[in-house]
Amino acid sequence: MVEQRKKYDFNSVGETSEIFEQRTNSDEIRFRGESLPIGIKTPISFSTSDSSVFKMHTNFKDQILDNLRNLILTNKNERLMFPEYGANIRSLVMELGKPGVDEEIMIRIRDAVNKFMPFISLQGFEPIRLVDSNGSLEKLSMIISFSAPEIPIFNLDLEISFYEAL
Repeated sequence: MVEQRKKYDFNSVGETSEIFEQRTNSDEIRFRGESLPIGIKTPISFSTSDSSVFKMHTNFKDQILDNLRNLILTNKNERLMFPEYGANIRSLVMELGKPGVDEEIMIRIRDAVNKFMPFISLQGFEPIRLVDSNGSLEKLSMIISFSAPEIPIFNLDLEISFYEAL
């Protein structure tokens, strides 16, 4: 009779399937139980923790929302050494809600996203123009619906406010 023995090392066992599933289903990157920073939160502010100088994003969803907001709000030639970056919509914002203008804004956003964030799939655009009974503008904003299927992140809405009266 041939004896078959195996010897295992506890250091090479790894993690349980439950822990693996939790880790892979989360959009946070973790190392030794701690969330790792993905990018700087904007607007930039100092962190109160010792781990970084600035407040940071630790999950993909928040980082993508922040990056998309910055892309849409940036005009061309505003970004140093990156003159083509941005959606270039500032000149059209006060006309938001008018059919021809809405289409032009959508085209500019689509072109910027395709060029700088091609992993995003734009789904919807909703202009918001609220006027009070006196004809004064109360709120001017837009909601952009999108997904990032490769991440995977689905059905997110980003509201960008340009003007809001109290």
